[in-house]
Amino acid sequence: LFALHSGCRISEILNLQWSDIDFLNMLINIRNKENFRTKSGKNRQIPITNSLLEVFNKIKQIQNNIIHIYNANGYVFVSSKFKTKYNRSTIAEKFKEYLRLLNLPEKYHFHCLRHTYISNLVRAGININYIKQLGGHSDIKTTERYVHISINDIKQALNSINWGDKNAAELSY
Repeated sequence: LFALHSGCRISEILNLQWSDIDFLNMLINIRNKENFRTKSGKNRQIPITNSLLEVFNKIKQIQNNIIHIYNANGYVFVSSKFKTKYNRSTIAEKFKEYLRLLNLPEKYHFHCLRHTYISNLVRAGININYIKQLGGHSDIKTTERYVHISINDIKQALNSINWGDKNAAELSY
């Protein structure tokens, strides 16, 4: 859920610490650290939406350990069994396991959640420059490669036009 609602890369998620979460200003800080570099080498901020706030609240309930949550250097996503941060292969294996349980094609992988996030932002009419910034892309062409539009998206966009509007009804040539 966090990946789907934040658009973060798996490495960003695995290295997210409680000190990166600013609940006062409702921001997630994706930043370079001693043991982690962002893909672009640049820091960025992601607003905490209501959906992300719900995810954080669920994490707090699951971890059920106030001392751990207030440990600023503690990782957000930790194994409940070992209290250590997850690794990339564990997440990939779990993701495939859930695909099988849901009878979804195994062609999908964890990174598809990032593509879905960006496509959903486009569907919502978010400015492509904002999406570029949220995705941490240095080039808008990269952002464009993440956008997957279906014929239903096109139909919905066309149906949102008020064709009865006087300005829309004027002929153009």
